[in-house]
Amino acid sequence: MINKPTKTQLSKIPKLRSQENESDPKVYMKFFLANMTWYPIEYDKKSQQFFGWVINDNMPQGAELGYFSLRELKAINVRGMEVDREIHGITPYAPKRLSQVKRMHNINHGVSQEGQNEYYRDSNNKIDDTRVSPYGDRMLNSIQGQTLHFSDGNVVVRGEKLVFEKTGKVFSEIKSDRAINKIMFKLMWVKNEN
Repeated sequence: MINKPTKTQLSKIPKLRSQENESDPKVYMKFFLANMTWYPIEYDKKSQQFFGWVINDNMPQGAELGYFSLRELKAINVRGMEVDREIHGITPYAPKRLSQVKRMHNINHGVSQEGQNEYYRDSNNKIDDTRVSPYGDRMLNSIQGQTLHFSDGNVVVRGEKLVFEKTGKVFSEIKSDRAINKIMFKLMWVKNEN
């Protein structure tokens, strides 16, 4: 993990369940890797568990409150990329309300209104999830040759396809940023299990 939080910084985060009656709790840190961002709201020192808001900018409709572990965040390493803690902006020195953080991600009632211009957009200015954007293309290039493990056998990323390692038969085509993101998640969790 890059910019690991200190014990002092972690001690400033309220204890688990202490903000559960708060309609707009404070967010005390920001952890991120690629499209994923974790915002701790509460923390338990003994278990190293956070409760907070998690968002995947490729699938903002799936943003949710939930539990995640500092140990797990420290262990994530995808092709040399590690989770980073933002040291400018969302910090222990300047906690923000969850509503402010959601506005930063342009979340309104769970629907993305984000303005990233790298994504392809349809006529209603919504992200077109049927094509690979320039951003998605860069992500896809970064995972070429990586192996995914499925019950049907090992699958390798080759071009814009997932192919079975042994036979070369196509397992699936990669047609959208969402598909690339799912592959990135699978690679991230497989790496952590080993």
